[in-house]
Amino acid sequence: MIRFRFVDERRNTHRVKRMCDVLGWDRSGYYIWHQNKEARQE
Repeated sequence: MIRFRFVDERRNTHRVKRMCDVLGWDRSGYYIWHQNKEARQE
């Protein structure tokens, strides 16, 4: 998902919680997407 990719690309400089709060996105959705992303890469 493009919006979670946006967060993922910036998570080294900004906290995931803060970005999701500011953007009004569900943080748990990001972590589910991130886990699935890692599983797809294996």
